[in-house]
Amino acid sequence: MKTAASVLFRIVCTMIFVWPGIPFAQEQTLARLQTELVSSWLVTVQGQDRPRTLRITGVREDPGGKFVLDAAFGWTDGNQVAIPTASVIQSGQETRLLFVTQAGTQVAVVLMSSGVFEGTFTTNDGVVKTVKIQKLTEDELRAKIAATKTARAAKVVVKPSADVPESCAAFSGQWVGRWSQGNIGQNWLWIAEIDVNCVAKVSVERSDSPPNSFITVEIKGDELSFLCNSSTGGTCVFKRNGNDLWASYSNPSGGKNSAVFERVR
Repeated sequence: MKTAASVLFRIVCTMIFVWPGIPFAQEQTLARLQTELVSSWLVTVQGQDRPRTLRITGVREDPGGKFVLDAAFGWTDGNQVAIPTASVIQSGQETRLLFVTQAGTQVAVVLMSSGVFEGTFTTNDGVVKTVKIQKLTEDELRAKIAATKTARAAKVVVKPSADVPESCAAFSGQWVGRWSQGNIGQNWLWIAEIDVNCVAKVSVERSDSPPNSFITVEIKGDELSFLCNSSTGGTCVFKRNGNDLWASYSNPSGGKNSAVFERVR
């Protein structure tokens, strides 16, 4: 009987003290990961000047006991979009992040003693590059966004050569204006390149992020005119007036608008 009682005692002790300890340890790990990981992170890929941002907004445990991330990923000076698959693995003292981007790129990194994640960035066509992921404060992130936009804008807007007529060269740059009607908000006009025939690469955007595509438009005299709203057939006309561009909009239905665009750079 003493032997049986002893065995039963040990079983009861195991149920009370050991089993509850496992979920408690898991809870401690989860709380620590939430404290350490929920933040914005700067992602720097080997050979690429334009940085990306990983925004981790939550760490949670799924029904299988796996730690998963609520996170978004994208260009630092653009938009970040939710990541379809992201997890964190804690093995002893090692913390690893694994996630797959919207483009199918697989990112696998390990937290180093410096506080920076380092690892690989493998594209869906098998190209492998090194990657570093570093935590940023919100102030640091804002500064990085501004610096990235400035650097990209400097590359996008090409200074016209000396043989481009001055009347055309004066349009070159990044401009910002606010249309007087429709609560449209600010618009950015990019006139990126102008050749000797006054043909320019042009884009109108709703944000100050450098555009990824342009249309080709000829500048005629002091006027730049092009279709700027395909859904309404609307045309935008920009005319030089001193240091500004005076803009007007019209469409076949009688819609009209106006704005003054000032040079940003």
